[in-house]
Amino acid sequence: EEAGRLVAAVIWSASQALLGDGDAKQRRHEISETVTRFVFDGLSGGGGRR
Repeated sequence: EEAGRLVAAVIWSASQALLGDGDAKQRRHEISETVTRFVFDGLSGGGGRR
């Protein structure tokens, strides 16, 4: 549950920053790849539930 809230907060924060970024459309692939890596590599490295 906490990990889900963290991911939602990160995505919300990133989307707010991108709204003002004129290059956001061109960088969509890079952004989605970064979020995916964060979710699967960053959170999975935590050793499971605490």
